[in-house]
Amino acid sequence: MKKFFTFIAMALFTMGASAKTTVWEYDYAKLATDHVTYQGKIDVARITETKYKACGKDVYPFTCGEVVAASDVMISRGDGMLRYSDVRNLGLFNNNKNYYGIKNVKAGDVIEVAYNGGGNGDGTMKPVPALTDLDNVTVGAETSTFTHTFTYNEGTRTLDYTVYTLTVTADGIAGFALQAAYVGKITLKRTPATSGSLICDSKSANTTIPTSGYDCKSVSFGSSETATFSIAADEDAFRAANVSSANMDARGVNIDGTNHDPIYFLSVSGTTSHKFNITKSENVTKVTIYARKNDGDATKTVTIRKDNVEGDVILVANGFGGELASADVTDVTTLYVPAGSYIVFKVDYSIGTAIQAVKTQKINDGVMYNLAGQKVDASYKGVVIVNGKKVLNK
Repeated sequence: MKKFFTFIAMALFTMGASAKTTVWEYDYAKLATDHVTYQGKIDVARITETKYKACGKDVYPFTCGEVVAASDVMISRGDGMLRYSDVRNLGLFNNNKNYYGIKNVKAGDVIEVAYNGGGNGDGTMKPVPALTDLDNVTVGAETSTFTHTFTYNEGTRTLDYTVYTLTVTADGIAGFALQAAYVGKITLKRTPATSGSLICDSKSANTTIPTSGYDCKSVSFGSSETATFSIAADEDAFRAANVSSANMDARGVNIDGTNHDPIYFLSVSGTTSHKFNITKSENVTKVTIYARKNDGDATKTVTIRKDNVEGDVILVANGFGGELASADVTDVTTLYVPAGSYIVFKVDYSIGTAIQAVKTQKINDGVMYNLAGQKVDASYKGVVIVNGKKVLNK
């Protein structure tokens, strides 16, 4: 066998406006020709203490020596192998019906399964087996081809695999079954998240904020198609600041080069709590507060705090002509805002599923498993698998 390598799930970030992005891919064909001796194999070892359900069957993470690490791809049977039998029979193989599970998928994800039926002794290829027992996926009518290029006897060879495209129906685990198939590669693709911002000022609320009175007790912004953000007064009220265009540079709130008419936070009486409660949708990623004191003297200030009058200071806002104050209040649910504050919020959000960088998957962790794939400790006597190798634990 050639030198062992820990397999890495590759994150190929080919971002596009609406294109799917590759979250990971497992190239079993390349692993076979790179790390398995010609006419050799590495048996799979299921990690049976970690069990999931796909296609109504128990499926398990698995390893193949030090070449294939446990991943989001799972199998039902323990008699498979990473095989390099010859130039037409290579990849992740099981002659029996094997159920595959793919965990941590999201609705709308695309799973590409590239496989073939292997080759005959006369140099022809066997028919491509059927993809059956689909679970939480629908299969596309069109197929494509994955071509694996490798070196054999100092020459370049290629082997084709048929690619079936499965679209995930719901978040969770997806599954399918194959029999007598060589899996060349499995790829998971996902639509990347898009992002945007809401500017929550006196003019962009979902309902009109009045310029007088004390009846406006809550204001909301955004929609289910973007994000939602709202703020409600415990005992006080809101008005639109209604700053004139002539005074907008001095009294408005400038965010990213654009002036905005602030929300005027009022005190209904001298004994009210000055508490304002924030609610937002789960896809909000950041909330920034921008504030001024409603005072023509730039040296005058107002202190906005978290929770109540004794809470942590969030920011100190200056009067008109002073520097605009801002702070991150993403994790704040209640603001203490004294009377006479002019405020605008910027709310950043994401739509879709954010794709996280895929970490290198290592199996060199020193954990011991018995030959049944069950985790054992140092007291276990007999043959164990450690870092993908069989050793005798005395």
